Amino acid sequence: KELSNELGLEYLACDPDLNERKELEILEPKEISKRLGFSNFILMNSDQDKQLREEEKKYLKKRESVWLDRIRPYQQRKIFFICGEKHVESEMFPSLLEQNRLQYTIICQQISLLFNATNPNSKLKQH
Repeated sequence: KELSNELGLEYLACDPDLNERKELEILEPKEISKRLGFSNFILMNSDQDKQLREEEKKYLKKRESVWLDRIRPYQQRKIFFICGEKHVESEMFPSLLEQNRLQYTIICQQISLLFNATNPNSKLKQH
């Protein structure tokens, strides 16, 4: 939201809120880890991490479907959509867009919000 304000763009919240996540049974990695019976989310071995990532894909699909439903009304307009890198790297979200005949271009990966010295209220770095 801060980025859209900074750039003077309309903001649309696409991510499901906590109530929607509960209703749709979308779990976060820490919750998935607990369901899988892993005692320590931070200190998992490589097999546990692999198992967690595979299980997480099920929940990412549900979340990305919500995003798709929310951006679909804007398909005739150019939009700027920001998501976590794992959604791009996994090819799941790009595939979902393609399946639904929505054109997209990945502009940048690994975006960071940084403090802007010329505007203390801004977290964007000027280039």
